[in-house]
Amino acid sequence: MNRALGLSPTTQNDLARLAGKKIKLEIRDIGLRCDLLIGTGKIHLLEEQSDFTPDATICLTSWAAGKLAIDRFTAQTSRGLPSDIEISGDTDLARRFKSALDNMQIDWEEELAQRVGDVFAQPITTNLRNLANWFRSTAETATQDIAEFLQHESRQLPLNDEAERFANDVDRLRDDTERLAARIEQLQHATASERATK
Repeated sequence: MNRALGLSPTTQNDLARLAGKKIKLEIRDIGLRCDLLIGTGKIHLLEEQSDFTPDATICLTSWAAGKLAIDRFTAQTSRGLPSDIEISGDTDLARRFKSALDNMQIDWEEELAQRVGDVFAQPITTNLRNLANWFRSTAETATQDIAEFLQHESRQLPLNDEAERFANDVDRLRDDTERLAARIEQLQHATASERATK
């Protein structure tokens, strides 16, 4: 990782501004936990310590981590963090950390060309980029198809409009219940006051 960071002065500068900050990275579904200490232009992976107190904790799934990696490789920068990522602690630090990594601009083709030559580097990186784009496209299509099946065919998930209507109905019922409880309390006080005066 630090070798890749060394190829991107912009990212090194961004990380230098975060030097000394600690981040815990957790990939829930595979039970992976990493304690990271941001140094001056570097990221140090620490052994798991019981007394490690992170400034921010980032929890995600391997699916979200893979999507972020594919976006990074294909030079597609997403805005913000995916919705299935949970952040606790300093959320601004997590956002700035992601932004620093998003700004990493490495010419992978040039790096590969230095090792295998221009003739091989160009088709290899083109095919890898195409493969990553295909994976992303396939994953997005599969996600959309599964959601449509669960909503329309099997009716196991509500349609977006139905879910929104239900949430609005629940909010309205909660508000009505609170008003009714307040009214009952007023009536009880009024009744208690009447009895006290008699």
